[in-house]
Order: sequence, then C-alpha cells, then structure tokens
Amino acid sequence: MTNRAVLLFLTGITPFCLLTHPSPAQAAAVRCHVFYGGEERTVQAQATETPYAVPTLAIGSFFHFRIVFQRQPDELAAIRVYTYTDRNDTRFLIHQATYPVPPATHATKL
Repeated sequence: MTNRAVLLFLTGITPFCLLTHPSPAQAAAVRCHVFYGGEERTVQAQATETPYAVPTLAIGSFFHFRIVFQRQPDELAAIRVYTYTDRNDTRFLIHQATYPVPPATHATKL
C-alpha cells in the first residue's frame, strides 16, 4: 500500500502533507512540507489524544500553522490542518481542513 497524501492549497501558504506509514490507521506521525515566501519547511505532528494542546508554528511573520493528528477514538480519527493569520497580536482562523483517517483494522483468526 502506498502513503496517502493530503494536498492543500491556500493563498500565500501551501502545505503538502504525507503520512509517515503506509496505513493511515497505524501511522505514528504526519509530515507536512509547507511552502511560503520561497521557503520550504517540514513540519511533523505526532498522533495525539489531546488535540487542544497542539501548539501552532509561526510561518513567516504573518501565518501560523497547526496540524492535529488524532487516531483515537475511532469516531474522531482525523488529520486536521489549521492556518491562522497573525494581525495585531491576534490570530484569526483563515483555513481549516479535516481529512478522515480510517479506523485500524484487526486481523481475524481463521
């Protein structure tokens, strides 16, 4: 099975996200390549059970980027990508994307 890629285009900032394991349900992390202002940055997010604790990362002087990779519980399993602007020390959400992660499948005994 090949890695599942998630591609997101947004005015001014372009992240390209890739799971680090062939199976999304078993992946330990998500790696995104963020392109902004002629610069490429690799951002990695580990699977988390506390999505609200995931910090943002400053990209240039105008954007903040956040990836939340949640595998459990199954009904909330997803990769969530957030992009914020930073205006006058206040962050505004300008883009949000959610990509479902299929639940882990368990082998059955024959």
